[in-house]
Parts: sequence; C-alpha cells; structure tokens
Amino acid sequence: MPQSAFGHVSVWCVSLTQCPCGVPQIPRNNRLMYIHSYQSFVWNCMVSRRIEAFGLIAVPGDLVLRGGTAVLLSKAEAESHSIHDIVMPLPGFDVIYPSHHIGEGYREMLKADGLDIDNMRHRIRDYSLSGAYRHVVLRPHNVSWQVISYDDPRIPMVHTDIEKLQGKPPPVFPTEGQYRALRMEFSLPPSTYATMAIREVLKMDTSIKTQTQLNTTWLN
Repeated sequence: MPQSAFGHVSVWCVSLTQCPCGVPQIPRNNRLMYIHSYQSFVWNCMVSRRIEAFGLIAVPGDLVLRGGTAVLLSKAEAESHSIHDIVMPLPGFDVIYPSHHIGEGYREMLKADGLDIDNMRHRIRDYSLSGAYRHVVLRPHNVSWQVISYDDPRIPMVHTDIEKLQGKPPPVFPTEGQYRALRMEFSLPPSTYATMAIREVLKMDTSIKTQTQLNTTWLN
C-alpha cells in the first residue's frame, strides 16, 4: 500500500466509530481500493484454506464456471475436472460459495469482521458488493524465457515498449559474464500477478523485506 494511503486508513478507522459522515471524504478511488483489497484478502485466505484441506485436485462442493455461471461439482463431476477449472468467489451478494467447509469459512471470516454474508447489499452503491469469481490456479500464456549473462547489475535486462517506440536498440549481453539472469515473458489475465508466477518458478521469498535486502545487496 502506498505510504500516502496510511493517512486515509487512519481517518477511515476513526470515522467509522466516531463520525460515519467522514468516510465519504476519502477519495472514491481510495475507498474502492480498500474495499476490493478486503475482498481479495478474504479470497486469498479461503484459497489457502482450500488448498491446505484438499490439495491441488477438484473435490465435490468445489465451484466451476459454465457459461459464466458458477455451479457446484458433484462427486462424479469432480473426477473429470482439474484444479485449473476450480474458481473461488470474492464475497458479495451475487455469488455462491463452495458447499464443503470452506464455504462456511467465508461466513465465519466475514462475521468476525462484523459483516453479514447474507446481506452484502448497501444503500450506498460503492459499498454494495456483488462479488466475482477467480480461478484458483491459472496457466500463463505466451511464455518465453532466456538465460542472460552479464557483468553490470545496473544495466537494464529488458527492451521496454517505450524504448522500442523511441527506436532505441535492445541491450547487448556478453556470451559469458560474471552473473546470470533469467528473463521471462508471459501474459496473464486481469487480477493475477506476475510476482506470484515468478515466485513459483524461482521458489524465492517475495516479501518486501527480502526484496529490499536483495536490492541493497546488488546496489552496494
């Protein structure tokens, strides 16, 4: 979260308990970001629980999309589906939940935060959450990769679109160098993140603390 947003978070927390009229004073884009971030947080927690409970296979009570509509899998149907077919809902009034115990987990988590999973509509449209579905596991498309040798960790590894439009030549790398880098290119749909795909490939910690330490090591 950007540092400039922390002030808005504190204002929001105070406003909800002391002055509800203060919440609309937060810029609308920030309010929506916080709301959608909460939905994503719930989704992440429930997906983690689901994978911990059932692993990377489809099970009865999971959800799949058929023509844009979510349906529950029976035992027989689960045997013909893979984890790549499974979706989980972002909480809202226009979604259904898994029929196994993860569905009840949604209810418990929202209740702990003072929300009623059966009443996600709100008289203020911005706070009325319809929900949505996201796949638990996605395969990236248009994947390509290259191992690059280099000597200077400060040189760019990628020929950016801006540089291409400006007619700048791509970076040239030596055949052999002191260091090696893995350059990957791939496409992902909305609401998925390249950092997570890279984490799965490299099996490295992607926390801010670790990444900051890596930057400090290289730049020093």
